[in-house]
Amino acid sequence: MNIIILGGGLAGCTVAYLLRNKGFETTIIDRNPYVGGLCQTHTINGINYEFGPHVLYADRDSEVQNFFQHFFPNFEETKYFPRLSVDGDIDKLGFFPPTAENIFLFTKEEQIKAIEELYQINLTNPNTENLEQFIKSRVGSIIYDKNFKNYNLKHWGLHPKNMSAEWAKFRNFYLRPAGYGMFGNAWQGHPGSYQDFFNQLTQGTEIIQANINNIIENNGNIKKIITDRGEFAGDYYISTIPLDQLITNNCTLEYRGVAKLFFLLEGKSKMPTYLTTFPNNYSFTRIVDYTLQSNQKKNNSLMSFAFPYSSLTNTKLPLDSWKKEAVSFIASKNLGRILEYKCVMENNCYPVSSPNMLLNYNNLIGKVSNIGNMITLGRLGLYAYISMCTIVKQALEVSENFENILIMNYDEKIELYKKLRENLK
Repeated sequence: MNIIILGGGLAGCTVAYLLRNKGFETTIIDRNPYVGGLCQTHTINGINYEFGPHVLYADRDSEVQNFFQHFFPNFEETKYFPRLSVDGDIDKLGFFPPTAENIFLFTKEEQIKAIEELYQINLTNPNTENLEQFIKSRVGSIIYDKNFKNYNLKHWGLHPKNMSAEWAKFRNFYLRPAGYGMFGNAWQGHPGSYQDFFNQLTQGTEIIQANINNIIENNGNIKKIITDRGEFAGDYYISTIPLDQLITNNCTLEYRGVAKLFFLLEGKSKMPTYLTTFPNNYSFTRIVDYTLQSNQKKNNSLMSFAFPYSSLTNTKLPLDSWKKEAVSFIASKNLGRILEYKCVMENNCYPVSSPNMLLNYNNLIGKVSNIGNMITLGRLGLYAYISMCTIVKQALEVSENFENILIMNYDEKIELYKKLRENLK
């Protein structure tokens, strides 16, 4: 059986590898000249970076950890501690995700109120009316205002009260214990580069670089894929591309795109940690230092500034203004002389969990479920804000149950997608 996979990111490459090991013939169609999507490693002046950052992590002794360690047998664990700047400075930082220690960055009056509010929260029965109420019910209003509110405004382009709490229920909105770090006690670290990983995943898979122009259906099945490089037909199709590109109708899905402004700086890094978030100041949401992220022994440092934007209104972005803001920050913090600059933009990074978008998703996934010889998965395929470990978890579940998936009816596919989306934690 020939399986055509639409999209060559982590989801597409992983499911291609797993199904090929089961004896299926696999073909990937992707618009990029490389596979791996946002997880692939690139270089600037010999320094590795991904669009992410993308840190490997998984539950210990899990199937996902075993999967990753198969490809990275010499993997060295590193526990990650991102930081958070409440006031825009990098000399006085809290922790990200927030811990109780962040309270001591507030004024005395705010500290007292924040502690009083923590006595009132109920972690077992949070308010799910919207994202704002959900977070407030888990951390209180002062900590929400200082650590969460403005970050969400910048990152999502929406006030948290206008966002659904549906996806938040699967993420950890609460104060972490001191020393928790980004991923707690999970198996975690960075392999240095993902290039060989994706080469191994796609060995034996035909890779076609092409833009998908049209998908031809007949009697509830896909007959062929029309691209700018020709027509391709398979026995079965797996999609990891955005649902609204897969199904042509009036339902448009909004994503948050990100413009990453990369700066190669002279000398060793002067950032306090590999990732620092800025909820309350500047237009950017965070700075990533890639030399610190993967412990690269380099004479210079490479960092990126993340500026979110809407995928629906990406034609007039203030890139010059954003660059000026980043350059000003570098100069004011004395981070180093700029040796090289590069801007990379990706439109479909984060699915927007507003009530309207979730309605559109339900409409689209219903239409996809009517296609007999196709399933969809991954961050874009299921319109879900998920990590690398969850994407691999989805691919493992699909491959392990693939023979059953081949004969699923509409209702069974709807249940499958629901199950995959509920594994978001």
